Amino acid sequence: MKFKASKRDINTRFDVHKVGYCTLQNLLKGIEPFACSARAEGWACDYYNVEGIVVSTGYAPTGTAVPYELSKKYDDKAAKVLGNGWSYNRKLAELAKLRAEYAKEVIA
Repeated sequence: MKFKASKRDINTRFDVHKVGYCTLQNLLKGIEPFACSARAEGWACDYYNVEGIVVSTGYAPTGTAVPYELSKKYDDKAAKVLGNGWSYNRKLAELAKLRAEYAKEVIA
């Protein structure tokens, strides 16, 4: 269950990294956001704990921008994992490994 938080609260408590809406849709499968933020128009973004880093994704994410090419590379790898014939549990395990690699590259 996620809670509603202001962007200011999230940014002061965590080192946040932002990606565009649906940029990591495959890599984030199997994990739930821990918080969300809103703006005047409605929902702004969700916040995910990705192997120790906080990733913000949505219409108006907040934080330090992650290069699109890096996010795209890992999301494409995740799409291949999801598209093969492995069991659901194995897919989740492989996605967790990819998320760990992604987190290391983001903070490097």
